[in-house]
Amino acid sequence: LTGVAIFVKPFLLVVVAVEAARRRWWNVAGYMAVWILLLLISLAAVGVYAHVEYWNLLSTLGRSQTAFYGNQSLLGGLFRIFSDLPVTDYGFWSDPMLAWLGRALAITILVVAGWAQFKARSPQPVLSYGLWLSAASLALPISWEHHLIFVLPALAFLWTQPRTRAGSLALILITALIAVRWTFLYGDNLAGRLAANLPLLGNLILFIYLIIDHLKTQERAEEAVAVKESHVRT
Repeated sequence: LTGVAIFVKPFLLVVVAVEAARRRWWNVAGYMAVWILLLLISLAAVGVYAHVEYWNLLSTLGRSQTAFYGNQSLLGGLFRIFSDLPVTDYGFWSDPMLAWLGRALAITILVVAGWAQFKARSPQPVLSYGLWLSAASLALPISWEHHLIFVLPALAFLWTQPRTRAGSLALILITALIAVRWTFLYGDNLAGRLAANLPLLGNLILFIYLIIDHLKTQERAEEAVAVKESHVRT
């Protein structure tokens, strides 16, 4: 099923990073095998030209910039705040310098996610998937609002875990920002442009929350080792 999902939405390839970090190479091989099989079937069914056009479209979108409210990437949020690109209408701009800015932001976000992933000791798999999917949604130059559905399993799992009062408040805020439809607030005035960033803000807070959770797994592991050593000495 993961291989099928990757075939439908190529950016989901980021979940392979989770399996690679856990050295679950059979899973990585399984994802890639399903992806290749579906690609071969698709090539046989619709031909090479359709696939070339599809990848050209993805490449074009990767070089484009838009402040449209449906784009909940970090780059899109910055455009809504610092540019006059329209928020309520489609408008795709292509500026090479801005494309480089987008790539720099994407690399930074993915490096931070990788650092948290490899710093953590035995992180919970659902939360690791959530970390990378949240990172991908932030990092892509165009990340549509409906892509946030992929982070909901991690958010649901967080609700089942013990947490502080501050953690509960953070989860309430994240859930409200991601799950509530705020389009009635959006507009091309300052308030409307800021409101259009609410789902992005929820995802950004979730990303930070998941990084902190990953780092705490290292602290919990070290505490467990210290307690075990103390018991052995006793």
